Amino acid sequence: MPNKLHYIRFGNGPRFLIAFHGFADRAELFLNLRYALEDRFTVIAIDLPFHGQSNWPLKEFTPDQLRDSINEILEKESISGEFTLMGHSMGGRIILGINEFFKDRIEAYIMLSPAGFQGAKSDSKLLFPKFIRKFLKLLTSKPIFVLTIFRFGRLMGLINRGTFNFLKKQFEFPERRKRLFDCWISLYNFPIDLKTFKKNILENKISIHFFYGSKDYITPAKYASKFIADVPGAELILVEDGHYFLKAPLAEALSITKI
Repeated sequence: MPNKLHYIRFGNGPRFLIAFHGFADRAELFLNLRYALEDRFTVIAIDLPFHGQSNWPLKEFTPDQLRDSINEILEKESISGEFTLMGHSMGGRIILGINEFFKDRIEAYIMLSPAGFQGAKSDSKLLFPKFIRKFLKLLTSKPIFVLTIFRFGRLMGLINRGTFNFLKKQFEFPERRKRLFDCWISLYNFPIDLKTFKKNILENKISIHFFYGSKDYITPAKYASKFIADVPGAELILVEDGHYFLKAPLAEALSITKI
């Protein structure tokens, strides 16, 4: 059965926007931002592998595979020029892994509490190589044991409080545990190279806009502040909310922002 990314399309704006949701979410959540986006953009919101209605029979996914699937969508939707990339949480992390493929076509980045900027130790290939990730996945039939390992990681400062609480919730059901580890194993394939990312922004004159929940304890805004310190025109906007903020307050902030 072939890999296939499901997506929704909304809006009638003159510019195109490709949106990636966060872990355990789905494309439909971007409909909560509809009134802020639909006049400016035609939005293509994608269900990432292992999420929503996307069909992904493989055990993991890679940047090359996503690039090919996204190119199929762009061709199907007759998007041949520039477009904006939007990513929430893990979706922002995905953007960091695939932006090199599309850097000549990207008009702007809209990063919504993106993962990848805070240098999380759980992303480390040294501390958590792929074989360790796969080994831990094999142990998910014993969730208490794996949670004990994560609890130790929390005590050692390898996992922050917000992330640990999120992990506990994901361990409630077997299908959630499987998706968690399939994504974690897959993200090993997505390099975080903020220097190159910033270089692409500066050389290609790409605008970048960060939005964070002011009460976000999973991906705090302070890391984006450091990143944009020497990026002309970059902006960081705080919304009175937490990490999961694809809803009205964010829509209001987007609607009054010139993107």
